[in-house]
Amino acid sequence: MSESEEEKRQRKLRRDREHKFDEDEDEEYEDKPPRGRREKRPRDDAED
Repeated sequence: MSESEEEKRQRKLRRDREHKFDEDEDEEYEDKPPRGRREKRPRDDAED
């Protein structure tokens, strides 16, 4: 089980690093929502 915990820790560290990069990109487009909602937003607006 120790391996699973270690893998989870490494995955979290990797995700944190990726999130840091995403945050830098998000800073440029603060007005735009996150990726998941970014795709849903334009469609809702189109319906309106």
